[in-house]
Amino acid sequence: LLAGSGVGTTIWSSGAPRPESDAALAAAESLVKSRPLSDFDAEFGSIVIDGLYGAGLSKPLSGDAAKAVDTVTALRLPVVAIDLPSGVSGASGEILSRAFRAEVTVTFARKKPGHLLLPGRGQCGEIVLADIGIDDGIIAQLAVSTFENVPDLWLREFPVPAVDAHKYKRGHVGVFSGGPSATGAARLSAMAAARSGAGAVTVLSPGNAMQVNAIHLTSIMLREAG
Repeated sequence: LLAGSGVGTTIWSSGAPRPESDAALAAAESLVKSRPLSDFDAEFGSIVIDGLYGAGLSKPLSGDAAKAVDTVTALRLPVVAIDLPSGVSGASGEILSRAFRAEVTVTFARKKPGHLLLPGRGQCGEIVLADIGIDDGIIAQLAVSTFENVPDLWLREFPVPAVDAHKYKRGHVGVFSGGPSATGAARLSAMAAARSGAGAVTVLSPGNAMQVNAIHLTSIMLREAG
């Protein structure tokens, strides 16, 4: 597509495709003949499309692939990764010795753990989820038990206040504070509890920290404890 649109394009291949495979047929029809990855070089201004390995990589990059990553990294070239930046484990997000750092990663059907877990998450840049026709029913058959934490997972279960609801029908959260020089975490936790929907929140504070807590808290109740 790029070559057909007039963009100067070079394909670097890590090996020959199996005869009569889809990859072999695609290579035969390509307007650009591939060159061996061992000859890889790049210039400033180039854009790299990383299609070396996908999410199934399980061993560190080595040889020509490792050299290609080092070259692209040294030149700080922009990278668009297909599925997952080569060198990142799709199962854990681990960087297997080295990996491309992409500006954009285009993956398919669903994100993989490697897109969401550090340090791999930091290599992906913007993640684009592309629909390639894999039906949701097929994915459901896999009995997936790992999910990205997004509101769609739990919003339906989030309690909606009844017409006669008041704060004491929505739970009362108590947060224990530290001493005068260690009160910040308790106040932040208390504000988070109030923000997330708790009806009432009380900070339980040592007597010598009551004043410092009181001057920072408004909607949060304060009680001496300990």
